[in-house]
Amino acid sequence: MLEEPHTRIVEPLNLPNLPLEGEKIIADLESKKIKFPDVINRAIAKSDDEKGYKLIGEFFGKTLNIFWFWKELKTKNPAYVPYGFRHSFAWRASMETIPAIPYRVLADLMGHDLQTHLQYYGAWSNNIENKKRIQLANKNNAEKYALAHAEICG
Repeated sequence: MLEEPHTRIVEPLNLPNLPLEGEKIIADLESKKIKFPDVINRAIAKSDDEKGYKLIGEFFGKTLNIFWFWKELKTKNPAYVPYGFRHSFAWRASMETIPAIPYRVLADLMGHDLQTHLQYYGAWSNNIENKKRIQLANKNNAEKYALAHAEICG
């Protein structure tokens, strides 16, 4: 079966303290209630070329640097860079989301292959986190089994 040409999608990953905020922002963008700056729109229009989505990120970073809130945040946290938003997304999706979003899905959403994803983000795993994830998986499986068993044996 031939697959259609692959198009990157935009999906929100909500923060625990802001449920549905991502969906709200996307709806506001789609309805034109909020708009990207023209420089970002021009970069999006060119995102099919050989530079791909990197151009959007570059213009986003340059645009972000003119806003007061980013300048204030940078004053308090000089190491912050706009590219950190990608790392934040990858971290939340793989380490703070339950169940974690599979690496192959994250790699695809972020526009790179699985090997690249694991090279840059795979080091986040450690024995404490691994044990926590296994315990959580076992708990979830036990709860699913108990629910299924109750439905069958009712």
